[in-house]
This record gives sequence, structure tokens and C-alpha cells, in this order.
Amino acid sequence: MFPTLTNSTIYRIGAVFDGPPGHDRLLFNGLSTVVVFGRFRMSVNANIAAFFASPVVAVVGASNNREKFGNKIFRCYLRNNVQAIPVHPAQPSVEGVPCVASVSELPDSVASVSIITPPRVTEQVVRQAARKGIRNIWMQPGAESADAVDYCRSQGINLIADGACVLVHFGCHGH
Repeated sequence: MFPTLTNSTIYRIGAVFDGPPGHDRLLFNGLSTVVVFGRFRMSVNANIAAFFASPVVAVVGASNNREKFGNKIFRCYLRNNVQAIPVHPAQPSVEGVPCVASVSELPDSVASVSIITPPRVTEQVVRQAARKGIRNIWMQPGAESADAVDYCRSQGINLIADGACVLVHFGCHGH
């Protein structure tokens, strides 16, 4: 039988776990995940579950322009009852929710950050997030860069950067 991990265990350990000897699979809420070279590597579904274990999610790149994905993704979180804080250096609010200007200004209750920025900006954001102690990062499609992905992995951050999109995850279409 494979060991079963709980949400709280995944949240504490992030994306890396030294698996028990002799086990090549772990279960997370019934989802099978693979241990590679004795290190725990979560499935996309497990990564997403860990991301949403945070009581509050920050949205870096949120915008008041409803045509931009930063706005669409922010509204999608709100529509799905996810408490979200927009991060924008120049806007006082997005969709009526007060903004913070940078990741460093986020409250300590934020453990997950969704990024909708150009890749070069993402590279700066992930470093700010790691300094802040953020444990979960979701790079929305188009925000990824190899440098940002490598940095997150080197810091043991739970990372979603495989093309998965919040809009698809929640079924938010035609906004």
C-alpha cells in the first residue's frame, strides 16, 4: 500500500519530499504522484491543490483592463470564492479590491502567487516571492521563463508552470 499525504503535509513540504525507501508512488487525496530519484514530485493536480491550500492568493499582473488576462484571471478567482489580492505598482485597486504595489507588501497570510506578467518581469517576481516566503507559484501561460522556473525549483517552491491556466481550471470562459 502507498502512503497517503494530507493537504497540510503537502503544504508544509512544498514540492520536495524525501520519499520512504521502496516506494515509487505516493497518494495525495487519491491522486497518484511519482517519486523520482527519492524526491517527491507532485502531479499537476497535487500542485494545484497545494496552491489553493493558501487562505489568500496574490495575483501579480492584475489589471483594470478587462481585455487583459491579468483582469480575467483575477475576476475568475473572485467568482470562485478565492480570496485574492491584486499586485500592481501603479493602480490603487483592481475590480474594487485594494492593490499592493509589490510582492514584498503582501500580508503574511499569502502563501500562493499567481503570475500574469511578461517573462522578464516574472524572473524578478519569483525572487521577491521567495524572499517573502511564498511557497506556491502559478505562472500563467506566457509568464514562464526557463530562468524563473529553474529558480523556483532551486528554492523548493511548489510550481505550476506547465501551461496550466486558472481560467481553464475553473472553467472561466468568455469573460
